Amino acid sequence: MTDTLFADVSYFQVPVDDSYPYPILSIRSNDGTFRDPNFAQNYAWVRRSLDSGRLRVGIVYCYTRTNWLETANTMRDMITASGGLHPRVVLMLDVESGGNPPGDGSDWINRTYWNLVEFAGGNARRVIGYANAADFYGLWRTRPPGLRVIGAGYGRDPRLPGQIAHQYTDGSGYGGGLPEGAPPFGNCDMNSADGLSADQFAAACGIAPAIVNEIDAAARVAANWIGRRITIGERTTPDGRGRFAEFEHAHIYWSPTMPRSADGRIRAIPIPHGGLFESWAGDYDYERGPLGYPVWPHLVLAGGGVQAFAGGVLFRRNGSPHGYYVHGLIGDHYAAIGWQDSGLGYPTSNEYPWGGGRRQDFDHGSLLWTAATGVTSIDTPTTR
Repeated sequence: MTDTLFADVSYFQVPVDDSYPYPILSIRSNDGTFRDPNFAQNYAWVRRSLDSGRLRVGIVYCYTRTNWLETANTMRDMITASGGLHPRVVLMLDVESGGNPPGDGSDWINRTYWNLVEFAGGNARRVIGYANAADFYGLWRTRPPGLRVIGAGYGRDPRLPGQIAHQYTDGSGYGGGLPEGAPPFGNCDMNSADGLSADQFAAACGIAPAIVNEIDAAARVAANWIGRRITIGERTTPDGRGRFAEFEHAHIYWSPTMPRSADGRIRAIPIPHGGLFESWAGDYDYERGPLGYPVWPHLVLAGGGVQAFAGGVLFRRNGSPHGYYVHGLIGDHYAAIGWQDSGLGYPTSNEYPWGGGRRQDFDHGSLLWTAATGVTSIDTPTTR
């Protein structure tokens, strides 16, 4: 069963950063008219992470109070001042008896609810509730039809009507083996959307399926080696045609010129640090140079590495100050005889003019192209 986890935080925790590992995050905006001091920083991160695909859903919640109009307006003002309501953000009413008068508060709670539905463009599914069983049945006795809720029940699942997740711990040891918190917050309120993926949770809240972010998809495929993310969001390449993000051990690039996967999506491709990326960047001026964008993932070879780009196949030997690429008819011939596993070994130069044709040197020989003879082998490497 899918077990999508997410944290629920406010100014009692440190602000969120890129160490947060889950696809959903719930942040507080206000308690009545009290404005959470961390909200602007947390919400800016949520918006960036939703745009990049790091997050699938964001939740912004307010602690409901009897001054319902001021509570709703405070929430609306805070979101509007921080970039507006993101299309993948869900609004949540935190319904608790603490500090509120006893008895049935359905009137002022529902007024808050419908005010926020209007703020959400009339989409009632984008406004959800949060409550424990006692407050759900005692404080919010009459509820809007079709309401979706997160039920609070530390150490147990309250299974409230309309429940799409439950808060299983406040970080004090109720998780029963599930995490008691999340980076960077430490122990905190944690929730489980039991049986729902992040996208299914989003759909339950009226959020349309997200467009697959190919850079994040490539990072997930490479998660065992790519390391932590450095770039917040993504950056546009200098040629204006692509996007990239830096990770600890690679850069990942995407552009509309890159190959499509079997399902028709344009794939993003990592270029590993430690040789290939440095050569592509320093020797060949990134995507603006003769190699262009990557078209195939890299391969680790005995003594080096190789990666295919639009303009050629780049080889770099471990410890070498430069990498060299093969392309065109010489590259085709080199491929046909077995690449670096042929008798030629690694390239030791790029192509260069030679006797009216083109020549390229390798560990154990050279390849020469002329219009008259095509590509032929020269057994003795040249010294240049």
